[in-house]
Amino acid sequence: MRSLKYYFLFLFLILSKITFSQVTGYNFCKQISIDGSKVSGPADLVNFPVLISITDPKLKSKANGGNVENVSGFDIVFYGTDCITRFDHQLESYNPTTGALIAWVRIPILKRVTNTNIYIFYGKTGVTVNPSTTNTWNSNYFGVYHFNNSFSDGTSNGNTVTNVNTTNLPASIIGEGVDLNNSTNILSSNASGSHLVVPNGVFAGVTNFTWSGWVFQDRDNTNWERIFDFGQSNGINFFLCPTTFGNTPAATRTMITISGGGGEQGVTTGNASTNSGNWVHWAVTIDNSASRISMYRNGILYGTNTGITLRPNNMEPSTSNYFGRSHYSADHYIDAKFDEFRLNKSTLNVDWIKTEYTNQSSPATFYTVSNEIDAAAYCQALPIQLIHFNVNQTQKNEAKITWKTASEINNEYFTIERSHNGVDWEILKKVNGNGNSSKLINYHFIDYNPLHDVSYYRLKQTDYDKTYTYSHIVPLNLYKGIENSVFQYYPNPANKYITIQLDHTYKNRNELELTFVDIYGVSFNKIISIDSNEAKVDVSSVPSGVYMLIIDGLVNPYKLTIE
Repeated sequence: MRSLKYYFLFLFLILSKITFSQVTGYNFCKQISIDGSKVSGPADLVNFPVLISITDPKLKSKANGGNVENVSGFDIVFYGTDCITRFDHQLESYNPTTGALIAWVRIPILKRVTNTNIYIFYGKTGVTVNPSTTNTWNSNYFGVYHFNNSFSDGTSNGNTVTNVNTTNLPASIIGEGVDLNNSTNILSSNASGSHLVVPNGVFAGVTNFTWSGWVFQDRDNTNWERIFDFGQSNGINFFLCPTTFGNTPAATRTMITISGGGGEQGVTTGNASTNSGNWVHWAVTIDNSASRISMYRNGILYGTNTGITLRPNNMEPSTSNYFGRSHYSADHYIDAKFDEFRLNKSTLNVDWIKTEYTNQSSPATFYTVSNEIDAAAYCQALPIQLIHFNVNQTQKNEAKITWKTASEINNEYFTIERSHNGVDWEILKKVNGNGNSSKLINYHFIDYNPLHDVSYYRLKQTDYDKTYTYSHIVPLNLYKGIENSVFQYYPNPANKYITIQLDHTYKNRNELELTFVDIYGVSFNKIISIDSNEAKVDVSSVPSGVYMLIIDGLVNPYKLTIE
């Protein structure tokens, strides 16, 4: 029963830490340094999706002289400077012939003033699964449309838009876009005009709101054309009109109503004569608590108004939500091109919107990309090279914690942490690091009062820039010493075989059952033969992944990575 308890505990530890496992198997990387001066506002931005758009000969596929292994770019991933923290990303497009990459990377903390450094890794064989994830977009996004010859929703909500007579735009502001080629004035009463339809009912419960997107108006001699018009009819709708009135460009207007034109609430501002012939980044927000509606043009506040009592939720049940078409039958379809439209149920502030514009309008100046780096060499050098981290029981029933580093780079300090369950951690001691060092350095600390049953220890290492990494977890039982010390193994990571070394407990055994358990709880069993307390195990048939090893119900606490 006791071994079963540890089985589930260690399985939980692996599940909880799997997204932070050391990056392995990638041959190359490049640093992407995001310019902190291009991030707007007084505070850092949290979970910001940064556009990474680069064309690099090193990112061509192998067959085309580059170093990317998968022709779809699936072996391209993004990590923090610690080689441990993997960032969610969504791959919009990849060209193996030219090395052109467009991806959206969610940065947990996008710093202002100081640069934010991330790393793009590539060149790993055997990758066949697209690493893109909808987690790139936080839960407030309920519609993200890249329009890269697709009308699918990039979020997990599945709010795919319906295409009505639009065509793909191969060269847009960001990769590909969509062309609403309404080159003659087509009335919105004609259902065949080029436009897009968002699913019904998507605004249920939406009180705070942000829409943003890129629009290139081919002409402005139209009548009350719409970038978007959501709702049910011309009496219940919410719209953005870049140029009001026919043939003569005039004001830009965004309004919401549930009682026709007489009940419209919103803002009208500006002269729209400059809205055609160029890509323009528009955004519209509604702030529920401030009862405010705001409109932004190219990252700058373009108009705002308070006293707004209506919210998108008031239009529900919405039955006709359009991009490019009006609910008013006498209005014209817009003659324009669209790219990167987003729907969000929060009120994004001016700093977020301005940074979004700055990043997307000129990604090449938003960050710099380094030359190619040997990935293995880089990760071995960052942030420390930890030779060992051990915990031993003393004769006084204390826990002696020791660790040794072979090199340190920008290492400010270590933190020793202890847990009673491997989940909840307390800080025992902060120990200063040695900054930058290339010599062997020994550290130690005594826990004079370890827990009566099992104590779990780990080491946190923090750099000068406050980035940090964790060591493996070492459990200590005051009554039995180090848990599961009956076997050790190497190498790790492994791809062909591992050698398991056993203690004297198994000196009279010829065979043992070895179990590999992956992060989903799926197990793979092998009967291994023992020779002089050592077993060489073929793992070439075990699928790639991260496993814990179990022998006779005993769990080795160190995870095994099979590549």
